[in-house]
Amino acid sequence: MGEVSKSHHLKLSPYASNCVDILDLSGELTESVCNASQTINAAGTVPPTAMVSLQSGSEIFLVEGFTADLGCTLSLEITPCN
Repeated sequence: MGEVSKSHHLKLSPYASNCVDILDLSGELTESVCNASQTINAAGTVPPTAMVSLQSGSEIFLVEGFTADLGCTLSLEITPCN
């Protein structure tokens, strides 16, 4: 499973469903919706059968190491955190 941390490095598992300020994602990303009120930094892999939505209030960064495998569904949205 992937690893998620808030900006002050509090570990959540496997993903945050509530709104945190900064969300750092790594590993295999299989959670359907990942939310952040400000920024998402994604360095993980979205496997072929996953349906993943990254929603951030301000920024989404697909950083070095990020991959989305053929066959996955990936949505990136700048939207207020619910």
